Amino acid sequence: MDARIEHTLNCTEDTFWKVFFSPDFNDQLFHKVLGFTSWTLVSQTDGDKLIERVVDVVPKVDDLPGPL
Repeated sequence: MDARIEHTLNCTEDTFWKVFFSPDFNDQLFHKVLGFTSWTLVSQTDGDKLIERVVDVVPKVDDLPGPL
């Protein structure tokens, strides 16, 4: 079985990437929505065709079964 989920976002490509790499957006997403224990931007390098970002994260693991 194949499945496809598609989201149509009513914004420009530039707006999408500005939001995606926004520190405020990421803080809200990872801390408040996803409940990560920690999410810290270590470094970000912006190039002409590439944005490289390194993050240090600790996801919430409270509800996982013991063997995991």
